[in-house]
Amino acid sequence: MNNCKALLLSSTHKIWTGNWIYGSSLKDITQQLTAKGLKVSSPIGTRPPYFVLMNLDFDSELEDHLWFPLNSVLSENSELSDEIFSVYSELLLGGYLPPVRNFDVFAFGSSPFMAAQLAHLVAKGVKRCCASWKHSQNYDAFRPALLGPHSVVTDDFGIPVCFIQTEKVEIIPFSSVTAHIASTEGEGDLSLDFWKDGHRQYFKKGGEQVGVEFKEDDLIYVETFRLVQVFGKSP
Repeated sequence: MNNCKALLLSSTHKIWTGNWIYGSSLKDITQQLTAKGLKVSSPIGTRPPYFVLMNLDFDSELEDHLWFPLNSVLSENSELSDEIFSVYSELLLGGYLPPVRNFDVFAFGSSPFMAAQLAHLVAKGVKRCCASWKHSQNYDAFRPALLGPHSVVTDDFGIPVCFIQTEKVEIIPFSSVTAHIASTEGEGDLSLDFWKDGHRQYFKKGGEQVGVEFKEDDLIYVETFRLVQVFGKSP
């Protein structure tokens, strides 16, 4: 008898099959997933009969058609989406109920260390904007240049850290970034020199991956956001 329900999430919170995985026990569900070639973690959230599992094989999410974005599942406004939204909010977001269901899930930076570091700065209220190279949106190797109006920020391993809301997006040349933008981004010593050195290296490295040269007059997105909720704290 299938008494247990589990959500299998990718590190970006896509849902395997867009539905619950059913089994007689957590062990049974894990065996089902292992048989499909998926590596899963211990539950990152549990309230029997519900379990939330994370796929650990981040680099080989084969069969992409079986992974459904969280916001597309939640936007269906069905009994299934209501149930998933309730359990997701309780078990992953520390009881916080987002004001909308159409939110992004993402991590800052290009490595787990950078993602955790920047997410921590956001949660502290130090980092209140981010910048991305406009040209990068043309290449699949990059994350989409713009966040959605509402976003869950994770540590790149899929663990939610906080919830933010975008307030303003500007498109300006890299060379026109101001000291105010640098300090609002909240990294390093908050100086413009630090900001330009770090982002110049970051954009150049990204460009090298796709054979595109980054130039000082290239346009960038500067996205300002506000911290709405740090997960694990009372809403």
